[in-house]
Amino acid sequence: MLAVATVVAGLVVSVQPAQAASAGRRPDLDGDGKADLVAVTGRYLAVRLGTGQTRVIPTPWGRFDLCVVVAGDFDADGYDDVAVGDPHADPAGGINFDHGVVWVFPGGPKGSAIGDGTKPTLTLAQGQNGLPGMTSDEWFGTSLAAGDVTGDGVDDLVVGAPFARYTDAAIGGSITVLPGSSGGLALSSAKVITQDTPGVSGTSDLDPRVTARPRL
Repeated sequence: MLAVATVVAGLVVSVQPAQAASAGRRPDLDGDGKADLVAVTGRYLAVRLGTGQTRVIPTPWGRFDLCVVVAGDFDADGYDDVAVGDPHADPAGGINFDHGVVWVFPGGPKGSAIGDGTKPTLTLAQGQNGLPGMTSDEWFGTSLAAGDVTGDGVDDLVVGAPFARYTDAAIGGSITVLPGSSGGLALSSAKVITQDTPGVSGTSDLDPRVTARPRL
């Protein structure tokens, strides 16, 4: 199981499990077999390794606002990575209460979470770098989950956007599934799922609860 922390105004207010590719696992960013703790504190991402060492990473854009955090090995290198979603962040920088950004901090000795940064932080925003969706008004990153959705043994990332638009007039929320791979998250293979997607029960409506907490 991977730990998922919900953070409000820099405080961890709840911790919930998210299924991972390997059941019973805890976040392990350095691959030493010991569970690590990850939290967001205002302007920083804080990591406390199982060895007792602490790493503090400044936020990519100045501060974290309303954030969720999830961990998973999205690039199949044996080290868990950390995804932080902030629905109030602007892809261009700063706060915009309509946009939303997810940052993925790679784990391991070369990752930006605890390593030398050779593997840089990945910034995810709708409508950019091949990721489907609109860039505004959807609160992308309101919720996150990690697990092996595609069944290939690699963790995938699921992102909720409660105010996603199906058309210019219809707002009903969506989740975006980003497949993990040995090369990292495959943005071009991302799939958006709504209540209008064939096989999904219900009908689209303006209800943030639809995508508030995707569970794997």
